[in-house]
Amino acid sequence: MNSGVKSAAFLLSDLEPGASGVGDYATMLCEALDNEGVATKLISIRDQSPEYLEEPTGNKVRIPSAWSDAKRRQKLEEIFNAFKPDWVSLQYSAYGVSTNGMAAEIKHWLPHLPATTHRHIMFHETWVGASPQAPLKHRVIGWFQRRSLQQFLAWFTPSCVHSHASVYRALIERKLGINCNFLPLFSNLPINKETISDDRDSLINHRLGLASDRRRSEWVVGIFGSIFPEWNPAEVLSRLIKLGKEHAREIHLVGIGRHGAGAVEALKVIQEDFSESMKFTELGPVSPSEASQLIAGLDYSIAMTPLEVFGKSSSARTVREHGIPLIVPRAETPLWKRLGVTEPDDALIIPLDDRFEKGVIETRREIPRWTRTDVARRLIGDLSESV
Repeated sequence: MNSGVKSAAFLLSDLEPGASGVGDYATMLCEALDNEGVATKLISIRDQSPEYLEEPTGNKVRIPSAWSDAKRRQKLEEIFNAFKPDWVSLQYSAYGVSTNGMAAEIKHWLPHLPATTHRHIMFHETWVGASPQAPLKHRVIGWFQRRSLQQFLAWFTPSCVHSHASVYRALIERKLGINCNFLPLFSNLPINKETISDDRDSLINHRLGLASDRRRSEWVVGIFGSIFPEWNPAEVLSRLIKLGKEHAREIHLVGIGRHGAGAVEALKVIQEDFSESMKFTELGPVSPSEASQLIAGLDYSIAMTPLEVFGKSSSARTVREHGIPLIVPRAETPLWKRLGVTEPDDALIIPLDDRFEKGVIETRREIPRWTRTDVARRLIGDLSESV
């Protein structure tokens, strides 16, 4: 049991369940911290709720985005005075905690903290336009965002800083001059006993109408969560179908969960261009327990997030912790090379390059394992060592 961190208040943009990946992550992380003896309070400072909401336990507070900075600041002062957290953790994304992506704006609503309260930042994003390939407009905006972030950091003086993506960590250390520790994401779906049973294929076989021995003749390939509008389905599906034919396997693509507005064009391409060469089933939104069992029964999954920022994708991390091989697009941009960032060292990642065919044939599923408790303990350890 933890002895170094007694209490922590987490500041983030929104706590509407399912509406914010950061909100869902922080909620589940705080549950794990509570189990480790850390008293936590979640506070959304620009919530989509039209009115102020506070759970009966007081563990969750939702401050509407419509409130003025002065009103928001006053409420935070009341909360901090009553809760007296050892740590205040800012879950940072540029446009989540400020309206214009300028971090210095946070000073308008975040009250001064006593010297006895330690500060922490988890960078879920940094600033726009960091890549040399970014449009000029984004690079200009990003320059101002970075300057604003430097001003805020000088005021906030964090004792500990984390991020989940290697590129972000490198940017923070080189451009902001502060040490940034690695704190991975974890599956946003709890992994239960049905998920890790020997019969892990049973639910997806049932939902797709497949025989129990289907793995001899089919590869079931999943897409979980959001589909980005820039994704090109043909790039991966044409290679999968060709490889499947060479190994007497039919491709059965299956969609799980909400894919978002960006999926419209990609789904149209799949249905119009690949309907005769493979099967496609859209299962849509399902319960967390069912989603976990369905993912565990996949043979492979297609990730939307490129290797460069692979660590920031909660959907990819969820699939990874379910032990499913992930086909990941490559984006080795000049930024990645310039920062000296290396690829994730993960046996379940299959890059969509010249290693693709060999990776698909040789990569096998692993036993699902939920790392939420490990991540919570790692955070506690890093916070404790930083002061």
